[in-house]
Amino acid sequence: MTRYENTTQYERDVMTSMGYNWNGHGWQRGFDLSDSNMVVEAWVGEGLPDRQKELSSITHIWDQKISDINKPISAFDPDDDDITPFSNEAKESYREDSDKAIQFYANKVNEADNKIKEIQKDIDALSKKAENSQLSEFEKANLKAIISKLKVSKERLTILRNEANKRKVHQEYLKLNNESWFFSREKPTPWVREQQSLTRKEMGNKLEEEKRIQLEIDAAKQNIEHLESELREKEEDVRKAEEARKAEEARKTEAARKALFAKAGVLDAPVYTPGMIKAANTAMATAGVMVLNRAGGMVQLSTWVNSVMTTASELAGWVSSAVWRGAVEVSRIATVSAAGPAVGAFVVGFWPGKAGEGSDRVPGRDIEMFAAQAQLFAAGKTPIQPEMTTVDLPVRGFIRRGNNGQQEVILVKTGTGGVSATVPVYRPVRDETTGLDRITLPAVAGAPGRTILINPGAAPSGPWHTGNPAPAAPVTPVHTGTEIKQADSIVTTTFPAGDLPLQDFIYWQPDATGAGVEPVYVMLSGIYGETNAKGQYSGRDYNTDKAGGPIQNLDWKTAIIDRAGVDKVKLHTGRFGASAENAVMIDRLEKILKGELQATDTDKRYYTHEVRELERYRALGIADSTVPENDYEVWNNTHTATLEDYRLSSDETLLYTPEALNPQK
Repeated sequence: MTRYENTTQYERDVMTSMGYNWNGHGWQRGFDLSDSNMVVEAWVGEGLPDRQKELSSITHIWDQKISDINKPISAFDPDDDDITPFSNEAKESYREDSDKAIQFYANKVNEADNKIKEIQKDIDALSKKAENSQLSEFEKANLKAIISKLKVSKERLTILRNEANKRKVHQEYLKLNNESWFFSREKPTPWVREQQSLTRKEMGNKLEEEKRIQLEIDAAKQNIEHLESELREKEEDVRKAEEARKAEEARKTEAARKALFAKAGVLDAPVYTPGMIKAANTAMATAGVMVLNRAGGMVQLSTWVNSVMTTASELAGWVSSAVWRGAVEVSRIATVSAAGPAVGAFVVGFWPGKAGEGSDRVPGRDIEMFAAQAQLFAAGKTPIQPEMTTVDLPVRGFIRRGNNGQQEVILVKTGTGGVSATVPVYRPVRDETTGLDRITLPAVAGAPGRTILINPGAAPSGPWHTGNPAPAAPVTPVHTGTEIKQADSIVTTTFPAGDLPLQDFIYWQPDATGAGVEPVYVMLSGIYGETNAKGQYSGRDYNTDKAGGPIQNLDWKTAIIDRAGVDKVKLHTGRFGASAENAVMIDRLEKILKGELQATDTDKRYYTHEVRELERYRALGIADSTVPENDYEVWNNTHTATLEDYRLSSDETLLYTPEALNPQK
């Protein structure tokens, strides 16, 4: 005989549904006879009766055992076969437990229904939003994917809701089963039999309802597979739309970048061939040219031997802060008048060795150019836009020689001491042979222009050597060894008006991100090469070893203007190209030869100066009518030495008449 504790809840439910009850050692049920007698029927076989086949298709997902603690004893008296009806107290106890279970699952059903309604509201709202024709394809695809995801969530929640409802129905079935059990303990009157019949019929309805709910659950599970497949498709649509959106954004960004670069005159770095790299490296090593790298956000120092120091980001920030402090301090200085002396201050210095170690100078290591972000020199006072051809800055800079041999960056306030605020903006021109960008500075003071090469390839972090892979771009020679020191504090001083070696310009390059552009301010050191002396009379720096001979004690006052001398003047000045100033003075000399004009002291000084300067050019081995590569350097050394020969200052009015200096008048 099967023991009660070995039976499953399902088996117990089936037995009780047929009116059987466990009496302690077997299943029994009773029937009321018409003569007021009762027949007791017992089930003693293994397993379940034939009705199991009828109920085997019922799926029970909750196997719930209701505790019998504090329950009245079974209606069967173990000592005899009499059946004792359930007391009202016992019935209420069972009914109360059933009602609690039914209410619990009913609450779960209501909670699920409310959540389903909320999800449906979201689906309806998003569906309406997705109909907006102004949405992008990505936005539409994203909304559809969200809607699809909500539908999956709704369907899963519907399954949980139906599961809870199924449990509720099952609890209702068990409650009816208890009622049937109660009736089975009553005297089988016609009313009791009728109630038993109605209860069993209702129990059958509950079982059918469970089946129906299970079918809905199975259908929902299949629908979830469909919805999840649809969701994957929608997510794939989102991915494709996102790729398309990013591609379009990248296209627009690139178009905006190209437009900005074109506006600023910035060209993309070319794809270098080995031939271009070789030609570029040769060009950057050519004497007489100056070189810069393309280095966004960095500070650069360029030397006379065509090598460049590109500062690391930390050092660039350190130097930039010094320049900014100096620019702000100098720009806000109040000046009495624009005609007074120029006002400026030292901001950073360059030592070829360690700062402060005497005045030793290393040939070729003097700084030729100092380049930094132009916004530093604007000091927050002047906007700089790509379309500008000139920029008015509150300060400008130049490089001079300090007392201890170091070079110093000096910032001067514009609008004082004859210092103009206007700085030209130049656009580099690409050399297709080398791939380098070229800026040509216009001629000044009768000397030809200067050439600056900008390497648009990646700036090297250190010297290239044979152990490294071959570079994919030209390699700018790397300068090392210069120590940079910023001013401890910004101390302003004055400079003689009109005696400042200002030569500067602005150009544009890509910024550190590569997507934008930034203006770069470049100041040049004295354009006349390395110097070793200052003229006693002229006050100009020059190199006595490269001036075409020692200084002589000459007298311009005794000069006699003749044809041979005038021809020498024309020959020498012709090498510098057309000059309105020289044209006026030469015309005066021609009139003097014809007797149409009396020679003045200015005429004699100009005449003797150009003839003597020609002699110094020839002494240096420079052929007539030619311009050397280091033209500025040669001109400065010979010009300054000639002024010293005749004991003249650098005042240009000593050599040129007012008409020559202002030919337009």
